[in-house]
Amino acid sequence: MHLLDVTIERVIESHRLSTKGRIWTEVSFVGNGEPHFAVKLPGHTSITEGELLTFALERTNDWQSLKGARNWTTGELAIPSPVNTLLAAAVLTVLGLPVLNSFFNVNVPQVFPMWLCVICALFAPALVMQASSELKVVRLLRGMPKPTAITRTGNNAG
Repeated sequence: MHLLDVTIERVIESHRLSTKGRIWTEVSFVGNGEPHFAVKLPGHTSITEGELLTFALERTNDWQSLKGARNWTTGELAIPSPVNTLLAAAVLTVLGLPVLNSFFNVNVPQVFPMWLCVICALFAPALVMQASSELKVVRLLRGMPKPTAITRTGNNAG
């Protein structure tokens, strides 16, 4: 995870968007002397001129790999909700329980077709891993100290 500290010099445009329960803010801005276009921040957040933000990027200088951000001026965290991901994983786990009948002879009633149960059982662990990754970003952004100096290359958090 790579952390990049940016002072917002100018907000070019900002749009709050949502689709199928997923919400984000697409923002274009100039920060630290460099323009950034169509950056997707999780949730409906806003940034304004002069604010200091720390962005968590999965890959260095790859804004498409943005995982979250912390606005030091307002204290706001722009992060995906791990709760929604964990809830989806729980639902898929319950729907996939009849698959246990095949492997462990556990008596779980089958309400849905077996093919649907197998699909649910396969996707549930992936959602748990995604939620774990989202929680890591939350802990990283919440636990970090306020940056003292702004650099163009940012900080590397491992």
